[in-house]
Amino acid sequence: MTEKKAVFFEEFPLVSYEEWKQEVERLLRGAPFEKKMYTKTHEGITLKPVYMREDLDNLSHHETMPGFAPFVRGTKLFSYGDSKWLVNQEIQVPDCESFNEALIHDLNRGLQAIHLPLDLASRNGQDPDRAPEGTVGKQGVSIASLSGFSRAFKDVIPEQLPVFIGTGTAGLAYLGMLVAWNRKEGARIDTLKGAIKFDPISEWVKQGELRASLATILDEMALAVSWCRKNTPDFGAIWVSGETFANAGADAISEVAFNMAAALEYIRQMEERGLKIEDILPHLRFSYSLGTNFFMEVSKLRAARMVWDRILESADVPEEQRFYWAHAETAHSTMTELDPYVNMLRTTTEAFSGIVGGTDSLYVKPFNASKGIDDSFSRRIARNIQYILREEAHLDKILDPAGGSWYVESLTEEIAERAWRLLQEVESKGGMIQALKEGFIQATCEERYQQRKKALASRRDVLVGVNQYPNSTETRLEDPSFDYEEFQKKRGRALQNLRTHSEHQQEIRVLQKLEKLLHSTAEEKMECIIEAVAHGATTGEVYRTLRPKKKVHEAITPIESHRVSEAFETLRYSVEDAIAQGRNLSVFTATIGPAGKYMPRLDFAASFFEVAGFKVIRTMGHDNAEAAAQKALESEAPIVVICGLDPVYNTELIPEIKRLKAADKKVFLAGFPADEELRNELLAAGLDQFFHIKTNAYDFLNQLATDLEVSQ
Repeated sequence: MTEKKAVFFEEFPLVSYEEWKQEVERLLRGAPFEKKMYTKTHEGITLKPVYMREDLDNLSHHETMPGFAPFVRGTKLFSYGDSKWLVNQEIQVPDCESFNEALIHDLNRGLQAIHLPLDLASRNGQDPDRAPEGTVGKQGVSIASLSGFSRAFKDVIPEQLPVFIGTGTAGLAYLGMLVAWNRKEGARIDTLKGAIKFDPISEWVKQGELRASLATILDEMALAVSWCRKNTPDFGAIWVSGETFANAGADAISEVAFNMAAALEYIRQMEERGLKIEDILPHLRFSYSLGTNFFMEVSKLRAARMVWDRILESADVPEEQRFYWAHAETAHSTMTELDPYVNMLRTTTEAFSGIVGGTDSLYVKPFNASKGIDDSFSRRIARNIQYILREEAHLDKILDPAGGSWYVESLTEEIAERAWRLLQEVESKGGMIQALKEGFIQATCEERYQQRKKALASRRDVLVGVNQYPNSTETRLEDPSFDYEEFQKKRGRALQNLRTHSEHQQEIRVLQKLEKLLHSTAEEKMECIIEAVAHGATTGEVYRTLRPKKKVHEAITPIESHRVSEAFETLRYSVEDAIAQGRNLSVFTATIGPAGKYMPRLDFAASFFEVAGFKVIRTMGHDNAEAAAQKALESEAPIVVICGLDPVYNTELIPEIKRLKAADKKVFLAGFPADEELRNELLAAGLDQFFHIKTNAYDFLNQLATDLEVSQ
């Protein structure tokens, strides 16, 4: 290797790290190297400006291969074209007929799996006519019986596709419904692939309470795992949702740690109910959120496999039994309503990180997902993002393309080590359930969210189209014209009709099957559920039988799902609505000096106010402060921004600021003059405030809107 370098590059001298550093320090002109060249992430990790081969020397994993422990490079053995991930798109609509129409349409255009998100009522095991208001049709499809399930899956060939159903706490009933539908269609059960996404911990922390005791629901989970072990060996019964924590603010480290803690909790609970770890692992599935920090997300997915392998190794699980399968989805937290088509670009980088990180399955959210209901166009674009990355970028032709990168390998190791330490902290509190009861998980997520929110408010972090580079002429996304209240009434009437107008003998059979549940053994219960559902029993009837008079489980502090753009969106919508109602909220830029010199500062100032929806009037070429102030007075703009290079900021501004304030205008200055005495004189003359690159943009603009009596 050295000889080849000498032959081909001998005209270029080899440069050492120290020589490179010396040259950088010269260019920094006295600024501290460590301060300027090192970057601290939200995770608390300090990134170096450059990584060297020596950074791999102390890593535990960098010489491992794909398909071998600790599986950092993936669980698959390499073969050409063998690294395909599953194109696994959810379909977000409220009713089963619309779901079926969209499903058939999308399956004919490249969708590789059925991914059915159930609404909140269904995930809680409640029928629409007995569910609390606002839970039917929200966050997914309303299905309460085999009849509805069959309509949702009409014209689908069961054996050809993996099926994923977001069941929340109602995994057992919907597993029974899925099996009943397969039997009705004459399909094999033993080849079933996918998962029921049974994840009560996620529902508990999102809702703050459960509709039954957690112990009862975990009993049901054990029954589902036991049945799947015997009947559907490749089907997932337990789902561990990292996106729940990520949407609440968790960073890469805490998402991995909390996901592992939840998985450990499920395994222990299943073992307490008589299952062995080797019986549980094949039916356990992980899921992660994919944010916009590309290399962090790539390294996070790799680190998660490393941590999981370490856990299983410490539990003496043989390497060949250390099963790991992970789904990933582009982040809810980074989706924006402002400049929504930028979400297509944003989700492309997020999807790219998931693929490079080695996800087994991927859901790219449609650009309008923040509105709750997608459409065929947005789903097509989201689906095609995956196919461009596969068919045109050929990312399915190589395993672990980031492997060997000095940066990625170092970052992977650091995330894994920090996640392991945080996992130990959760374990020291008694595990995931106890940590949730104490509020540790919730507090950690909230702390990380506030940190991220502050960075966006001050524009240290950028969200394109939201806090930087706003599109002042964009048209808002329309809210879905869907009446959820009327839909819940309609669904309730349909369920009541199903119960009261069934054939009498069928109704008797339903009741007989349900009564058996109370007296059957654990092994028989699943078959009883399947038979009851097949004869017309609703989800609510199944759970009212399985969970008779069960008290609601202990309440905990719920975590809230956030989109980090929400504060800026609320502010901007308020200003735009006020303008639409006739308010004059324009900003006059009182520019001073030659345009070529102040233009960068003018662009900064205009963008600063446009972020909040203010209408900026750009002006050019006032010779002096007096002329600029006169033009500002002649305008009807209630807000004036003085804009020029620092040399024109002098005491000549003082009388002009007084004139502007006498006209009852808000007056701001773009920049922050170095002369403290001058700053004080300008403020004393009536200047409202300076704004500059270090200004907290959200606080500044929000206060301005408040001062102008813009209601929010």
